Amino acid sequence: MKTLAIVFAGIGFAGLTSFRAPASAEPVELPLRQTLVKGNPIYSVTVRVGSKLIETGVDTGSTGLRVLPNVLKATDAQAGQTPETYFYGSGIKIDGVVGTAQIAFGNRAGPALIQMVRNVGCTENQPKCPFTRVGGIEHYGIMGQGVPDAGFKAIAGLRFAPSPPGTPANPLVQLGVGRYLIDLPRRGEKGRLVLDPAPEQTQNFVELPKAQDVFGTAQANTVPGCLVNLTNNQSICGTMLLDTGAPGISAKVPGGANADWPPNTPGRIIFGDGHGHPLASMDFIAGPAQHAHVHVGAAPPDQPRAYMSIGVTPYLAF
Repeated sequence: MKTLAIVFAGIGFAGLTSFRAPASAEPVELPLRQTLVKGNPIYSVTVRVGSKLIETGVDTGSTGLRVLPNVLKATDAQAGQTPETYFYGSGIKIDGVVGTAQIAFGNRAGPALIQMVRNVGCTENQPKCPFTRVGGIEHYGIMGQGVPDAGFKAIAGLRFAPSPPGTPANPLVQLGVGRYLIDLPRRGEKGRLVLDPAPEQTQNFVELPKAQDVFGTAQANTVPGCLVNLTNNQSICGTMLLDTGAPGISAKVPGGANADWPPNTPGRIIFGDGHGHPLASMDFIAGPAQHAHVHVGAAPPDQPRAYMSIGVTPYLAF
């Protein structure tokens, strides 16, 4: 069976992410683990912050290394004076300060800016976010989906959305990693995060263009593509985000109405060049078996084209 992975030149995602050519860096392979929460997968890798080894969520939908309270010792990181607030699509809001620390992914180590979280809450427009269901910050875990004591005490946001100067950026970028490969495990399989993979590890990959290059304006870390309902052949085309931190598929469509695909609806994700030419595609069945619940909603007035977050489904398919 041929293995298909996806290459993004200059932005982040998995199969392969490429953003800066390192000076003859040797590949580093780290175990990437799957945990099921309410039947949905979340993924993690071990990261060292100071002297502390932390099982850390891997999230291509956010940016920055962020650590919850009461995890680090005073000697593990140095808190600065710059406050930072970060928001997630689930409605979670985390407040803290920017700190500095020695971090390491395997033997790739160096100084980095991190967020030292002090408080967790909900955004005003999503007051019933998952944090309200865990019983306090001591029971909150990042990516834990509102289940007490589930999730992780840190998150590594590997998206390439620009970070303001002096705030946490993609931690792999901060360590000078030139590119990386994310191989998510299916249930019972082993996954891996490969830093600066060797050329033979990326043969037969398909390179996709950045949506920004195709459309002129688009969110960071997105590519052109279409979501097709194979029951009625309705297509939603626009920009796609591939997000390891978000099981499920959601589409925000200009003029759209809130609706869920019925379970077991056959669908297809098409990755294209933005000009009608498909480069790769995959079929899936809506529902929990492929972590592919599909929700379609209306886009905000300032959104010019459909925006789709297609979660982990393509990672597992390819």
